[in-house]
Amino acid sequence: MLEQLPNAVFPVRAKIQLHRSREHDTTHETFERPSYPVAVQVPTTAYIPETTIYFDNPAERPRGDTKAWTVDEALDGLSDAVDAIVAEYPVEREALALLSVDIVEVPTHFVTTNADSGTPHVKPSLYDRQGEMRIAHFQRDGALSATAVREELSETLPGQSRSPIQLTAVEHVTAKPFRQGQQSQGSAGIARYYTERDAENVDDLSLTPAIYRLQHLARDGDRSRPLRPSLSNLEDLLPVMSRQADDLLRPVTFAGEELERSVFHAEEVLR
Repeated sequence: MLEQLPNAVFPVRAKIQLHRSREHDTTHETFERPSYPVAVQVPTTAYIPETTIYFDNPAERPRGDTKAWTVDEALDGLSDAVDAIVAEYPVEREALALLSVDIVEVPTHFVTTNADSGTPHVKPSLYDRQGEMRIAHFQRDGALSATAVREELSETLPGQSRSPIQLTAVEHVTAKPFRQGQQSQGSAGIARYYTERDAENVDDLSLTPAIYRLQHLARDGDRSRPLRPSLSNLEDLLPVMSRQADDLLRPVTFAGEELERSVFHAEEVLR
């Protein structure tokens, strides 16, 4: 996924997990077996717990003192970690799962290529001109875990995860002007785009981020706009991803019916 991102699309953060192998777990000899039929298991294989990777990107700095990786550093680090585990334990490489990923898409005229490394970088003019960016959030949805749905997905996406991550939100943001020199790098924790509070502080509400979010993620008082009606015109929100990442973005349509269930909770007993 990281290798296939278009030049104008940069990873912000990704959450991964390498699940334990339960097939080869053994019962721990010091545990007393209970009278009911439950076997206490301890894992015999190493695993990568749920882990968040932060990347160098033009939109956000990583939280706290977390070190940001370049895409190459992330690929090398993940490959080395998985190689070491696979070599020693009965774990398949495919067990490494992508749980969520956030990416930022920058207009192509603000992107250039490093002459030495060949990697894409954002031009300083993105901040000088307060250019626009869009941050897209993808994550796994537990609603897609039904057996019938997973079987359909295995036919639609052969050889890929049957619980793919889906687009859940898009933020339309405006880059801040430089505050620290003329570099696109900033200290940890500094956002490189206007938040709602920043827009109020500079008395320019047009800089307030426009947030499109799936309905089931919206909260009371949330100012987000519904994302689902915009998905049919995704090229308007994420033009580079829509046109240059056919292998990464695939629409999946589900046909079915909605069911309602009523549950009666008794509050008192009448005699």
